[in-house]
Amino acid sequence: MSRLIIGFLLLFLLLAGCSQQETPAPVPEKKATKSELEVVVPDKVKSGWSAVEITVRDQKDDSSVVYTVMIGSSFTIPGSSLKVSVKSFLPNFIMSGGKITSRGRGAGNPAVQVVVTDNDKPLYDGWLFSLYPKSHGFVHPRYNLSLSGFVAAPQTKTATAEKG
Repeated sequence: MSRLIIGFLLLFLLLAGCSQQETPAPVPEKKATKSELEVVVPDKVKSGWSAVEITVRDQKDDSSVVYTVMIGSSFTIPGSSLKVSVKSFLPNFIMSGGKITSRGRGAGNPAVQVVVTDNDKPLYDGWLFSLYPKSHGFVHPRYNLSLSGFVAAPQTKTATAEKG
C-alpha cells in the first residue's frame, strides 16, 4: 500500500512539475559604456580652454615629446602612421545622468577625448586622464599617450565706459 501511495505522489509531482511554465530568466540591463554616453561640453568650458598638451612616449628609445594641440584638431606622430585627434576637453570630468560632462571650469579631474587612427583605421576612441595617466584603453607596442597639460583660452577684455 505504501508503494502505491509513493507511486501516486511521484506521478503527481512529475505531472505538476511538467505543467508549470518556466519564466524566462531576466535579461540584465546593458550598461552604457563611456564611448556610448553623450558628451556635453558646457559653453563656459568651451570658452575657457583652447588646447591640450599630450605627451607621446616612444617606448623603443625611451624618449618623450609633448605636443600642444588645439581642441578639435589633430597631429601625426612623426615617423609613424598614427594620427591623434582631439575631440573634447573636460577640465573636471564627471559621468552623471547618462552623459559625460564637466563640473565647472576648474581643473579638478582633467580629461581629453581622443581618437587614434593608424592609416585611417580606428585604434582607440576614448579618454586620457591627467590624474590617472594609465587608466585608459589605448595600447600600442611602441607609443604611449598621456594628457600632460591644458591651455587656457586667451581672455578677451571688454571695454567699460568710465563716468567722468
